[in-house]
Amino acid sequence: MVSLMQVVIIALVVSYAVAMFVTPALGSIFFKALPKHKRKPKNRMRHFFENILRGVLKRRALSFVLIILILIGTGGFPKFYLTVGVRPPSDDYAQLLFDVDLTKGDRFIDREDFAYYLQTKLDEKLIGGSATVNLIEINQPGPAIDIKISGLYREDVNRVAGEVYNYLIAENTTLNVNNDQTELVYQYKIEVDDDMASNFVLTKYDIQYQSNLALKGMVATVFQKEGNTYNVILKNNIKSVSDVVNLEIKSSFTGEKVPLNQASFEHEP
Repeated sequence: MVSLMQVVIIALVVSYAVAMFVTPALGSIFFKALPKHKRKPKNRMRHFFENILRGVLKRRALSFVLIILILIGTGGFPKFYLTVGVRPPSDDYAQLLFDVDLTKGDRFIDREDFAYYLQTKLDEKLIGGSATVNLIEINQPGPAIDIKISGLYREDVNRVAGEVYNYLIAENTTLNVNNDQTELVYQYKIEVDDDMASNFVLTKYDIQYQSNLALKGMVATVFQKEGNTYNVILKNNIKSVSDVVNLEIKSSFTGEKVPLNQASFEHEP
């Protein structure tokens, strides 16, 4: 895995080599110098940059110091937003930045050692949530190392990805191991039979609202303990497609309950 910093350095070195060796060689082959009497007079912009170039070549040490100062002022060092990425405001998500001075103690060897210790403690003590420890670095947001697995069959890819994940997460030297493999998801569509629904005085709103309520649930009330507030979500215990089609829908007009499969039919799109 090549980091963003390595990519930038390689690109700059290659572009410098091309500008110094390839471009002049090709220019000498395909372009011919014009006689002095046919050359156009220099414009102010070109004259300005030529003077700057001559000054830089004469004062190389001063130029080097100016480049370092420009890098410091424009973000040449690790930034918080480069490491963790930008996230929209949310009640269930937060970011925390703090400085650690490891010279005040001799327990941790380096930043990586402290980050591993802190992540381990958060995983052990944090209940009902998750936290990820990141070290500030010049890199794209996300993991420092990506392992991509490909294959002809999804089952083989998922099996190998699971084995690699279990191996890495069991190691004491790995940190923040994630597995983003996706499982197959089946989607079913419920189509309401208007004639059947009207016989039971059911509206499409009744079916849509109550089936969605049973599947996703809703916040019925809140529970408060030790200054913390927790939402109490009420939903149906649906585990299969048959539970959905046998769900009883209550008519908003008559109050009678009718199984969903008597007023609609489902199919897999």
